[in-house]
Amino acid sequence: TMANPTPARTFQFQLQAAQAAPDPNTAVDAADFPVLILHGTLDRLVPPANAELLARQIPRARLEWLEGDSHNFWAHDPERTAAVLLDFLASA
Repeated sequence: TMANPTPARTFQFQLQAAQAAPDPNTAVDAADFPVLILHGTLDRLVPPANAELLARQIPRARLEWLEGDSHNFWAHDPERTAAVLLDFLASA
């Protein structure tokens, strides 16, 4: 929030971690287990097309759109997030 802004150094560490991470595309198509992908329809940080692409690459993926939620959907709507997770776990 603006009252408690994230320090610039934190963003620097996040960027370094992302750059050092292995390419996620190398193993996703080998995932032989159910995978839940949650994505807020109002996410302005990660385009919805990325969630669709990931869901197409993972054989047993289930993509759930959280209508009206943004990037941090779990913080804005924890009850709804928990309900979707519990439904997925019950069906997996």
